[in-house]
Amino acid sequence: MQSMNKNDIQHTFFESIRASLPGNLSLADVVASVLNISSDSAYRRIRGEKLLSLEEIQILCNHCRISVDEVLSLQTNATSFSGQFLEAADFNLDRYLQEMLGHLTSIINLEGCEMTYFCKDVPIFQYFMFPELAAFKFYVWMKTLVPGQPVYGQPETLDSIMTTLLAYSKKLADIYVRIPGVEIMSPGNTATTQWQIEYAHDARLFRSDVEMEVLFDKLHEMNNHMERQAEVGKKFLPGQSSVQGADYKLYVNDFVIGDNTVLIKANAAEVCFLNHNAINYFFTRDRRFINYTSRFLENVKRKSILISSAGEKERTIFFNHTRGQIDQSREKLARAKA
Repeated sequence: MQSMNKNDIQHTFFESIRASLPGNLSLADVVASVLNISSDSAYRRIRGEKLLSLEEIQILCNHCRISVDEVLSLQTNATSFSGQFLEAADFNLDRYLQEMLGHLTSIINLEGCEMTYFCKDVPIFQYFMFPELAAFKFYVWMKTLVPGQPVYGQPETLDSIMTTLLAYSKKLADIYVRIPGVEIMSPGNTATTQWQIEYAHDARLFRSDVEMEVLFDKLHEMNNHMERQAEVGKKFLPGQSSVQGADYKLYVNDFVIGDNTVLIKANAAEVCFLNHNAINYFFTRDRRFINYTSRFLENVKRKSILISSAGEKERTIFFNHTRGQIDQSREKLARAKA
């Protein structure tokens, strides 16, 4: 930082850190705590009276998960993401859900936030409103997708996963319905879950057909609830009024299948989450990546049909199509048992 713009660079660096923090945290308090310095020393660095050392920059970047390339405007064509690759040997569902809750809590604390969800499956937060479905999704993922084999304890069962989910699903769903959102789906977004139910049936993962029937019932309940949310243009929990819910816009695109990209925009911060291999998620605050993703999603929306609030005919067609798919899958398994 020995150029004539060194103070401007340091100011930009701290503004990037500020944007990454939840609204309830003080920049000076975080800097003082992370660097193990006094509040006065933190303020001197924030005001540009004392230059940061390279070591301090590294510590702050690692803690706040921001890219030095972006802050210094380095044109490396590299994009930095934060996240973890899940492995069976150290996977902990409780910790996974706690981290997800932490991300959502940070988002809800951002002023003027909006979540755009480009969906391949139904958004996971909709599943959390119906814990039986969320538990089943995690059960199948852990059975089939988490690499490696557990090296401790007993493998997770559907009952044990359900117990863990119940501790988090209500909290996650509560925050989700308070975040204004745009969701872009394609016809048959529940198809993945239907295939997973069929797989679980063929692999004899259900203890009885009752478990399978409950899941089909819950799929219908979730589909009906999503239709009600789209009708009023508000997010809300099952059995509750839509009055307190956040604004909800649902688009349908018949041609483009989403990839579970989540773009968060707020007055003071922007972040993009990407799903990877169904179970991993990574995020970035890289400005170039976010701007590109924002333009892409705006283009997809322009070529999609808005079925929330207005668009009653298209909305009815979309959700009736999903109902038909759920019933078709259910009847297929019933014939297999006959």
